[in-house]
Amino acid sequence: MAVSLFAFKMEDFQQAWENVEKTWIARADCEDQMPDITVLTDREKDLTVHVVAGNITAFQIEEEIKRFYQNTPTQNLLWDLRNADLSEIKSDEVKKILSLSLSLSPTRAPDGKTALVASSDMEFGVGRIVENYTEIYKHPIRIRLFRSFAEAMRWLCQ
Repeated sequence: MAVSLFAFKMEDFQQAWENVEKTWIARADCEDQMPDITVLTDREKDLTVHVVAGNITAFQIEEEIKRFYQNTPTQNLLWDLRNADLSEIKSDEVKKILSLSLSLSPTRAPDGKTALVASSDMEFGVGRIVENYTEIYKHPIRIRLFRSFAEAMRWLCQ
């Protein structure tokens, strides 16, 4: 039963790509190292997916969070960091990012969920810092870290 439920949820997500609003955002000093943030929004599913590729800075993440909240934010948000390089982001910058998110989050609370997907140990470590700060500062949005995109989608669809 769980397998068919999961397949149904993934099928819903795949169908959502047909109705998706897609925006490419890229900012960097050097074109060779330019990070990409692909933003996919499905209003029917109340879901936004940020797919990050390349080296990205805390400033770039902050700008994307501001942009996300400037529009009508979805309740469910997924940051796909599997192809991202977060090595330039320091612990105090993570705290600043969460502070910004906390100040903007009332529009998504109390039902909002954010899933972070990271496959490498570096990005997973940054995700753990995010989870810890979320608990310390009692962030109203539920934030969870996953190694698998499918697990993250399953949690968001609950």
